[in-house]
Amino acid sequence: MLRLLVPLLFLLIAGILYKKIQYNALRHFRLLFFESMLFLVGSVYFWSKGLSFVALSHAIIAGVLVLFMIYLRRKEQGALIIVSESNVVLPSLTGQRIIQWSELTNVIKRDDMLTIDFKSNKLMHVEIINADDISEDEFNQFCQEQLNKN
Repeated sequence: MLRLLVPLLFLLIAGILYKKIQYNALRHFRLLFFESMLFLVGSVYFWSKGLSFVALSHAIIAGVLVLFMIYLRRKEQGALIIVSESNVVLPSLTGQRIIQWSELTNVIKRDDMLTIDFKSNKLMHVEIINADDISEDEFNQFCQEQLNKN
């Protein structure tokens, strides 16, 4: 019985704390929370009947839904790209990815798009929101200076 109460308590606390998020994200959370609870209750039911494979599959799906909820929350908060003299910091799922200027071929900001060209022939396009105070010419000049140093 304790094994049942711990996940239910966790999901209940997550549901209460999630009220602080904007309405748009909260709408997704309610759906995910409902689906997670449905799968959790289903896994407990099937486990009580002795069908452990079905219970395990329901628990895995509930876990995936919780991870998707966390992903949606991070997506709603937005991402911050930091361009400094020493490196470029990009957000990733597990934290931050630090890229040295020596790994890059070109970095350009044009029309609210940031283009990062890697020496490994990878190309990344990122839409920039709320960066009106950054001049394209100054930013591109700064990036060229950093690329020429390395």
